[in-house]
Order: sequence, then structure tokens, then C-alpha cells
Amino acid sequence: MKEKNVSTVQFFQKMLLSFMKMEYPVVKGLVGAEGIFKGHFFKKVIYDIQQKIASGNTLANSLSEYPEYFSPLFLKMVEVGEHSGTLPSIIEHYLNISETTNQINRKVKNLFIQPVATLIVSILVIFIALMTAYPAFEMLYSNFGQDIPLSSRIIMYVAQTLRENIESCIVVVAVLIITLGLLRRKQGFRKLSDRILYHLPIIGKGYQLAAQIRWTEVLKLLLKSNVGLSEAVRLAGQASGYVNYEHYSTKVAENIQKGEPFGASIDRKILPKSMNDLLIAGEEKGVLIEELENISTFMKIELDASIPEILTKIQLVLTLIIGFIIGTLLFSLYMPLLQISHLTI
Repeated sequence: MKEKNVSTVQFFQKMLLSFMKMEYPVVKGLVGAEGIFKGHFFKKVIYDIQQKIASGNTLANSLSEYPEYFSPLFLKMVEVGEHSGTLPSIIEHYLNISETTNQINRKVKNLFIQPVATLIVSILVIFIALMTAYPAFEMLYSNFGQDIPLSSRIIMYVAQTLRENIESCIVVVAVLIITLGLLRRKQGFRKLSDRILYHLPIIGKGYQLAAQIRWTEVLKLLLKSNVGLSEAVRLAGQASGYVNYEHYSTKVAENIQKGEPFGASIDRKILPKSMNDLLIAGEEKGVLIEELENISTFMKIELDASIPEILTKIQLVLTLIIGFIIGTLLFSLYMPLLQISHLTI
């Protein structure tokens, strides 16, 4: 779902909760929300949901007609709330978890903002140098009639190729970006890319902690809402934001349905062994929800402590890589000058 649509849906959920807290009937609350979204694309969605409920459908069934806007987790929470008569509190718990998840997502995204910005600026500087400075030096060296080193000839050939095929280069970059965007929608590619990001040096730790926090937070919320354990594990996997977690959680849910204890079914690929041991102990003592809370709190603290360290390491690696590239370019640019000056002495 696009970020704009996500914020719209969350605003709608908050407005619906506000009307419910004022003890408005669901249909009346939807009418009020519809008025707030006047002229907005989401107005039609609200109107359709309102009409379905007026026709005798439940809120959960009506919302399920729009899976592009409402996640399986939200639909399950609404269903549980309707059956238990605690819909306002259930939606409020869901929104609290959503806010926690959004904060975690922002922290993970912030890991990339500064490094990516630094990388883009560096690439632009190098590109401009290849397009402007190198042609001047190439002309200068040709006037001396001296052979220039191989490394310099390679760089100058690259610069000349870029100048002569600039339009093609732009098209290739655009096609690559569009292709990656389309591939990202394919589950197979998402599994591969998530696995790569998850196991990358330095930043992989941030991805692991973020997915683990989302998984434990959602599982805790569902168990508090009296959702069955196997169903809760499956939904937690879907809400983790990590495709492979969804696969692992589905396996755990299937094992639970076969009668295996949760502790024996939990996949070590979801949580570290030490965390799994805590869950096993929590299940045996009947305090599984409390242990999930403890694990989530611990991992949030670890994520906050890890972010500065990860950023420092990323900056160091980028500095070394960019420094090496710029140093190589400068060396290939000025080495012929040193040779020419040596010959003229």
C-alpha cells in the first residue's frame, strides 16, 4: 500500500474509534467519517462499507471487501472485537501497535537516509568530474604526444563513453529503477531481497531487530485479545514486514494445530535461542504474554542502542569506499602529469 493510502487508512481508523468512544452506532460513525473525507478518494470506500453494514453485514466482513486498504491483522482484530463486544478497545490496541510499528519502521529507514544521501552526492560529483574535468585533461595529454598509463586510459575511455551515450545511460538507470520496483511486488523477489537485507553485515542487525519487535508486539496483542495461538502466530508473521517470517510463522502455526506445544514449535529463525527459551518458560508457567512483553521491551532497547553504532559503521565504510574511488580517479588524472614533468626535467 502506498504511504499516502496508509496515512489515510490510519486517519479513518482513528476517526472511527473516536465515534465509537462517544458510543455512536457503527453506521452513524461511518456517516460522520464520510463527511470528514468529503471530496476525498476514500469517501466512496467509506460509503460502500456503510451500505454493506446497513444491509446486515458485520463490520469485519464489510471491511474485508477492501484488502488493499485493510490488513488481515486489522480485519481479525475487528472480528474479535465484534464477537467480544469490545470493539473500541480492540481498535485502540491495534492503533497503539501500529504506532509502535511505524516508529520502528522510521528508525530502520533513518539508517539509510544519511548514507544514501552521501552516496548520491558522491556519485554526482564523480559523474560531473568524468563529464567535465577529464575531457580537458585528455586534450592536454594528447598535445604532449606522450603515452599515458593504462589506468588513465581506462578512466578516460569510461568518461568518453559516458559523454557519448549519456541519453542511453539515463534510460538504462530509469529502466533498472522501474524493474526493481515491479520485482519488489513479486513475493519470490521480496523473499530474496529480504533475506539479503536481513543477513547483510552491519545493517542486517537493524532489520532483524525490527522484524522481531513487530512479530512479538503483534503476537502479544492478539493473545491479549483471546485470538487462538496458531492464528495469532500466523497473523504475527504477516504483520512482521518480513516475507520469510511469514513463511516461518505459517510452519509454526501448522505445528501448533497438530498439537505441538508453542515452545517446541517456535522456529529459531524467528527469534534468537535465548528469546525462545524465555517463551518456552513463559508458556510452561502460563505467563506467555508477559514474556512477550519483556522480550519486546528488551529488543526495543537493543535497537535504540544499535542504531548509532550501525550509522557510524556505515559512514566509515562509505568514507573508505568513496575515498578509494576518488583517490583512484585523482591518481589516474595526475599521474601522467608527473610523468611528463619528469621527462621535461
